Amino acid sequence: MTSQNALNTAIYTRLAGTAGTALTNLLAGGTAVPSVFFQQAADNNALPYVVWFYPSEIDDNKIQHRMKDIIIRAYGVASAPALAGTIDAAIDTLLNNATLTVTGWTNIWTRRENGYQLITTSEKGVRYYTSGADYRVNITKG
Repeated sequence: MTSQNALNTAIYTRLAGTAGTALTNLLAGGTAVPSVFFQQAADNNALPYVVWFYPSEIDDNKIQHRMKDIIIRAYGVASAPALAGTIDAAIDTLLNNATLTVTGWTNIWTRRENGYQLITTSEKGVRYYTSGADYRVNITKG
């Protein structure tokens, strides 16, 4: 299994699993399905929802074992800025300083690096409020 596939499983399990109940209760339908997405939400998906993806993955060759330095961007999208911020806080509780179970790899650390808020407006005039952060995940194999 590639590091990305293994980490995808770990992130989804963390956000959508039993540890993420406080998060999923905030999402459309109160469940992870269909409200937690890798890369992009489904077209016309009900708000609010969560998206995560990889802006960066670097092989860190400073030690004898293979090590990955990965940035995960995770954010909530909602119809109100306060709810997007509440979703971001729930994501932070689940990911910052978390020990992730990444099959075939050892998770060294997972830390929040920054935060941001955005607003976008669709062609129909619908506003989407986004609040999230980048998380640095270091994993090693060997």
